[in-house]
Amino acid sequence: MNDYGLEVNGTFDLRFIEEKLGGKPEGLPKLARKYLNVDLDQSITLTKWNKNELDQQQLDYARQSVKASIDLFVLLMKKVLPNPTISTIFSYCEPDLDTRFVYYSQNY
Repeated sequence: MNDYGLEVNGTFDLRFIEEKLGGKPEGLPKLARKYLNVDLDQSITLTKWNKNELDQQQLDYARQSVKASIDLFVLLMKKVLPNPTISTIFSYCEPDLDTRFVYYSQNY
C-alpha cells in the first residue's frame, strides 16, 4: 500500500475478521467500543497530522489507537481460531495482507 508517498507492507485490516465473524465491518473506533469498551475520540483525527511535530492529543490518540488495534487483533483471532499460533494466524491473515478493505453497505 502506498499512502502519503510511503510504501507500507504487511498491513491487515481488522474489518476482514469482523466481516468473517458475521459482524458489520466498521472502523476502529466502533470496533474498539464494541469489543473492548474503549472510546477513541475521533475528533482528533480531523486535526493536522502532516505538521512537523504532533501535539500531545495526537500522540495520545495514536498510542490509544495502536493499543486498541493490537488488543482487537488478539481478541478477534481468539474468536476465529481455537488455538492461535503464529503459523495459524499467518495462514488465516495471509490472503488479506496488504489488501485495501472495500465496504459494501448493502450487505449489512
